[in-house]
Order: sequence, then structure tokens, then C-alpha cells
Amino acid sequence: MRIGAITAILLGSLSASLSAEPTAAQPSGGIGYPSVQAALEALRAKQGVIFSTAKGWTVAKDDAEPAVWLFAPSGDPAYPTAVKRHISNDADGSHAVTDIHCEVARAACDELARQLEGATGPPR
Repeated sequence: MRIGAITAILLGSLSASLSAEPTAAQPSGGIGYPSVQAALEALRAKQGVIFSTAKGWTVAKDDAEPAVWLFAPSGDPAYPTAVKRHISNDADGSHAVTDIHCEVARAACDELARQLEGATGPPR
């Protein structure tokens, strides 16, 4: 199975197979790294992370977390931005979470968050 198909399946399952609705994307959310570049470098150094490209976006699938990361391409209005999609478990159950770390103007970040709502892959 191609990496892109695997990523689409995982992204779809993150947003579709949970009992609760996914939480809204939070611009400049908690991706766990101080910058987009730091996140990308850490994922590239981490063993087992699979990289692919979809719609020009860099996609990193990290089965250890599990999480799917999206990194905006340099020509995109949201560049540089990192999006982390993962499952969060709490007292209310499991929730799909989308965290966004934008290093661009708020308007571009807000537009990206809007495009990601309900999406199962990179925007645009």
C-alpha cells in the first residue's frame, strides 16, 4: 500500500472512527516543539517516522505516538506551519486533536485552521 494511501486512511480514522467529535484546530497549538523547523528536524531524526508528500505538503507519519504531521510547502500562504493530528484520551473518552503551530500572520493561520476542519488530508 502506498504511503499516501496509508496516511489518508490514518487521517480519516482519526476524524471518523471516534465516538466524540474532533476538537477544533487551535492555531499555534501545542505541537511539542518550539518551532516548525525544530519539529521537522526532530521527526526526520526519529527512527520509524515515514515521510511522504501530498498536495505539496510534507507528511510525516509517526506510529510511535501515533500522530500524523503536515508541514506547509514554501510557496503556501501558511508557510511555515506544522500541523499535528493525534488522539487524546481523557475522562470523556478519545478525541481526535489537531494542533497547529503557525509562524505566519494570524489571518493565514486562521484560514488554514478553517480549511482543516473536517479534512482528512492536507488542505488546498
